[in-house]
Formats: sequence, structure tokens, C-alpha cells
Amino acid sequence: MGHAHSHDIKLHRKYGDTVRIGPNAVSIGSATATKAIYGIGAGLRKSDLYPVQYNYSKGKLIPGIFTTTDEQLNKDMKRPVSSLYSLSNVLHHEGLVDQTIEFFISELKRKFADTNSACNIDDWLHFFAFDVMSEVTFARRIGFIERGTDVDGTIAGIWKRFRYFGIVGQMPWLDKLWDKSSLINALLPAKSSAIVTFTFTQIKKRIEDFKNTTEGPIEKNNGQPIDFFSQFLKAKFNHPEIPDWYLTSWTTSNMLAGSDSTAIYLRSIIYYLLKNPESYRKILDELSDHENRGKISKVITWAEAKSLNYLDACIKEAGRLHPVVGQQFERVAPIGGITVNGHFIPEGTVVGINPWVSHRDKTVFGEDAEAWNPDRWLVEKSEQHRMESSMLVYFSSKGFGILAVDLLGYGDTDKPLSVSEYKTKKIASEIIEILDLENITKVHGVAHDFGSLLLSRIANYYPDRLYTTTFLAVPYSLPGQKFDLAKVNALTKQVAGFESLETWLYEGRGGALAPFITEEERETHFSIFQGDYGPALNWYRNRIKNYDYDDEITAELDPTLSLPTLVIQGSEDKIAVPQLLDFVRSYIPHLRSRPVPTGHWVHLEAKDTVNQYLEEFFSDVKPVSSVHGSDL
Repeated sequence: MGHAHSHDIKLHRKYGDTVRIGPNAVSIGSATATKAIYGIGAGLRKSDLYPVQYNYSKGKLIPGIFTTTDEQLNKDMKRPVSSLYSLSNVLHHEGLVDQTIEFFISELKRKFADTNSACNIDDWLHFFAFDVMSEVTFARRIGFIERGTDVDGTIAGIWKRFRYFGIVGQMPWLDKLWDKSSLINALLPAKSSAIVTFTFTQIKKRIEDFKNTTEGPIEKNNGQPIDFFSQFLKAKFNHPEIPDWYLTSWTTSNMLAGSDSTAIYLRSIIYYLLKNPESYRKILDELSDHENRGKISKVITWAEAKSLNYLDACIKEAGRLHPVVGQQFERVAPIGGITVNGHFIPEGTVVGINPWVSHRDKTVFGEDAEAWNPDRWLVEKSEQHRMESSMLVYFSSKGFGILAVDLLGYGDTDKPLSVSEYKTKKIASEIIEILDLENITKVHGVAHDFGSLLLSRIANYYPDRLYTTTFLAVPYSLPGQKFDLAKVNALTKQVAGFESLETWLYEGRGGALAPFITEEERETHFSIFQGDYGPALNWYRNRIKNYDYDDEITAELDPTLSLPTLVIQGSEDKIAVPQLLDFVRSYIPHLRSRPVPTGHWVHLEAKDTVNQYLEEFFSDVKPVSSVHGSDL
């Protein structure tokens, strides 16, 4: 028990990427197989391993978001609280984390440094993790750090359950005969799992806190709920149909997953730094340099930590070499089976990836994948600047939640062959379903090229789900209009002096790589498409054949786009010529137009300018702190 990670590594070293580890179980070692098994739309359900991990609450089983095998229940449980785990919301709790960090350091100093005593840092990091998760969950520390011990045997009780999960999870039928046996449980007093008992105790104390304040769960923090439990209560209040046990499950998961994974990660970082003193010295040098330049505080904030590149690399490398979980996240092959990395996996077969194996994949991490090497995470300054100036990274750093959706047939997700799958009404409804799953009410919609067509239809079919619309290069597209290639060419020749689509088709073939595209991006492009552009071309086929026309006429869509709208166009664009905006301008009463001196790829050729225009636009329409960004 406890060595599944090392056994799996040995098996894959000996037998290769795909290993049969049981009569009906296969282990995959390749990191590149992750999307095929766990990706959205992969269609592989969770195995019977997961219900083994259900907790008891007063004799009743309570599933969690992670442990339930019911897809609909998983969605229902996530929907009310998913937005609470966005970066912008998590940062609301940073002050609570800082308080616990300061207290933890002061206690280590008082109990060990000042007395020159040995410290079992393994235990103390676990004490810290429990207290910090208790602070952000219940706005109070439990006392692990203060007492320097496992309060009420909570950690020991949880570890006992983990041992049970690790063993019986591989033979889940045993769980039904023992722990989940209705006969045995009928003969025993109603029981609660250790973590549930612990959570109930803290919930009672937190409710007493509410009774002693006139403000209830809305305390301090500029009117925002100060802790996660307060936010869970608010979600329950806003969704009265939610059963009470959801609250128990959310809170239990927050404490259990947050504390245990945090403790493991912290131990890993300390372990590898002590084993690699050169890295430890580099981190000290980096911290000293930033401190001397006044770039970090006594307790380093998240915003300040982003500039500590070597520390960040060490954190990533520790997580790579010592993942929190040491066994497969099991899934079951769907009807008809599945092919993974050239191997056919029959339906019903349990299949999974152990991160301890995939994180040592030499095709991804290099020949030194077994070794500690933080430098693998560092990039050249020019590359770093390129990444930081990209739209997603830029707005993420500004506190926006980013939902970057692959355009069907393009990215590295689904590529259906049927043109009917590319109808914009269907895809627009799928985008809305994603928003619902993430519990996002409204977004700023940002789109380019065919994404602009999709954003146009989202604005037509679901205008109440958007704060604003931003169209890059290609402007808003009117609904209920038949596409006529000859007409488009004639119009563009009239206003621009050339036929735009004819020019795009016959000009610019070959030549050097554009300066705004890196060689790495080019290789990624070819890797994703692998020479097959058929699915992506379905957008063109759909447009030329006017498959959307009947849907749009039947829906009687209003062509007026009443939302605040920004259009950023390249003055040198030979595909979507700037004059195209003139044909729809009268349908956009709240239009803001911004030209940039670029071709078609405005967001790549003029990154900083486009980001600036977007930020100004969002700020004028809605406070940045209260919105989610969406790049469609």
C-alpha cells in the first residue's frame, strides 16, 4: 500500500506506453493521451473507484463533485459554486491566507528557531494547510498551528480513510460488502466520516459567529462574503431548490481536497529544494534581489509572486515530479471502445493515466524527464514578452475569468465531419451550455473571423447572456441573409477596388513565416491539423450553402445589435476589408470602431493596442472586477 506510483513507473519503463495492469484495466503513460481520456466530449465515464470515496453524514452517503459518477448530478452540484473558484474570487481570500502565513512563521520561529530545536516540517506543513483552509472556508483557524498537534485526530482519521480508498478502490465490490453494506450499517449506529464530523463542528461554530454579528455572513471585505462557507450559504439562499446536503458536500470537499493537496505540494517543494541546494540558493538570490528593489512584501502577494520566475519554475517542477495523486484517475471505455495512442481499448475496460508516469514522459519533458530541472519551465525573455502580451494572459492578469473556446473543427478538440454540426444555432446553444455549467450569467464576447459569425448569432439568440460584443477584423453579421460569393466580391470591388475573397484565394501563397507567428506556433498548428483541414472547411461549406438561413428565418431574429459593440479592423486587411462595417453600421446603435494598421490578424499583429482598446471598452461598460471575459 502506498507505492502504486512507483510500481506504475516501473511497469511503463518495462512494457512501454500502454500496459495492461489487471484483467480489465489498462494504464496509459503518455501525457499526450490526457485529452483523449479526460477531455470534454471524450465520453468516458468514471469507474466504480469513485463511489468508494463517498463520505457518510449521519448514516447517509453524500457524493461530492469529484466522487459522483452521475454526470447530471456533477453539473448540478458545480453550477451554483463554480464561479467561487475563479481567480478573481479566490483573491478575495488572500488576506485570510496571509494572516495564517504570518502566524505560522511566528510559531515556527518561537518554537524551533529561537530554541534551536528540531522541527518535523512534514507535520507542520500539514498543520498549516489545515489551518489555512479552515481560515478561508470558515474565517477561523482551528488550532493545528497553535497547538502543534493533530486536533481531535482529524488528520489521522482522514489518512485512515485514504488507506481504505487506496486498497478497496481497486476492488470496489468489497466496499459494497463492507463499508456501504446496508445490512451491516443497519446494525451499527449512524456514522459520519471523520472529515464530515470535523466539518459539522466548524459549521456550528461559524453559524454562532453569524448570530453574534449584525452583518451575518457578509463581513468586512467590501461587502463580499468573507469566507467560502458564507459564499456557500449565499449560493444555497439563491438556489432554494438545492438539497441541504449539497452544503455539507461543498464544505467537506473544500476542506479535504484543499488541505491535503496543499500539504503534499508544500512538502514536495521543500523536499526538492533541500535535495537541490543550487536551486535553493537561486531562489534566495531571487528573493533578495526583489526585496532590495522593493518589489515584494514581507508576506508576498499573488501579484508580487508572478514576477518571481525561478520560484515559479521550482514550484511547477516539484508538482511535476511529485504529483498530489499517485494512482490512475480511472475512466471506463465507452460503447464501441476507444483508440488511444494507436491501441484499441475495448468498451467497458477501465483505463487511466497515473500522473507520476505521464509527468515523466520524455516526449513532452525531454530526455531528463526523471531529473529535477526547473530551467525547463523558463523561457527566453522575448518569448516571455510574447506570452505576456497575448490577450488571454493579459486579461487574466487583470482579474478577468477567461473562457477560451476552440472553434469547432479548429483547435485540439472535436472535429466532426458532418456540415450540419457546424450550424451556428447549434453551436451557440452549446456555448450557452458551457456558461451554464460554469455558472456564468454574462460575459464580454470577443471573436475573430468565423468566431465573429458565431458571436453574432449568440448575440441574436441569447442577447441577455452578453455584456458586450467585440468583433476583430470581421464585423457583425446580419441574421437571415443568404451568403452570395459573387455579390461579396462585387461589393468589395466597388468599395475597395478589388474582390476580397478572390484576392485571399489567389494571393500570398508561400513565402516566409509572418513575423507575428513563432516557429513553435507553426509546428503546433500542423500538429493539431495533421494535414486534415476538412472539418475546419465545414465553416466555409456551411456559409456557402446557407445552412443557417432557415433557422434564422424561423426564429425571426432581430437584426439590430443593441449591445455595446466594439469593432477593431485592420486598415490593410485584404480579406475582411474595413468597408464591410459600413453595410451593418446602421444596425449597431452603440458602436465603437477602432482601426489598427494591420492586416487580417489584428489581435496578433497589434497585440498591445488591441488589448488597450478592449480594456478601455470593458471599463466604460462594466467594472472590471465584476465580469467574466470570454474569447470565442
